[in-house]
Amino acid sequence: MTTRYGEINVLDQYTFTIQLPLPMPVGAAIEITIPQTISIFSDAERRNLILNSIIGNPPLYSVPDVTVVDADLQKIRINNLTPQPRNYQDGGNPVVFTLLLLKNPGSTQETAPFELSMFDQESIIFNVDKKGFAFKATPGTLDNIQIMPDNFKVRSKVNYRFSFMTRNNVFKGSKLGITLPSEILLNESELRLTAVQTVNPYGNVTFAYNPKTRNLQINNAFLQSFEAPSQIIFDLFGLQNGISTKPTAPFGL
Repeated sequence: MTTRYGEINVLDQYTFTIQLPLPMPVGAAIEITIPQTISIFSDAERRNLILNSIIGNPPLYSVPDVTVVDADLQKIRINNLTPQPRNYQDGGNPVVFTLLLLKNPGSTQETAPFELSMFDQESIIFNVDKKGFAFKATPGTLDNIQIMPDNFKVRSKVNYRFSFMTRNNVFKGSKLGITLPSEILLNESELRLTAVQTVNPYGNVTFAYNPKTRNLQINNAFLQSFEAPSQIIFDLFGLQNGISTKPTAPFGL
């Protein structure tokens, strides 16, 4: 299984290659259960269905039908892959088809595997081995990153301004993650975010901090979706400059 883009949170195309253990007869269908972290919808409310077509590689029919069998389970059925004898595939041969479109996960954690079964009309022929059908997205890319404190005095509690451009679409409900350099101190009880551009302006974000990884997660950061490129600017109070005038290690975003 391969994808065209592979980055988190982008709309993507998924291409499957199946080595047939048995012949794929005329009238065969494939049912696929898509992992929950990969979405057939573009929005968190699961209203805007984006899975709209399939491309079949020869000798499969090039534009088979796709229907959603169960939206909650994200189970779909692909019909009309082999509508005529010329589309028949013998056992031992590979078949290739592509799903358009799916929304990639919002993290780089590996997904559960896709589950695929082949049917002859309504009778199951075989279940496809799940090996190789999990997916792990790559991080998106940020441009023009600027991180600037109000001042550079050592040990000062200061406001930090974060500014960057996104190359990927930002979806409603997305989170912000910041990995702090070891030299920068964090006061959890004083954390406060002020939105300047694009970020949730209502002040009801929440924070989760892991002192081992020094990762600060900002939840409820986006109340709506934004298409790339988007300028993200916000101020974060609750950080304290280090004890040295030397440059710190880099922040992670």
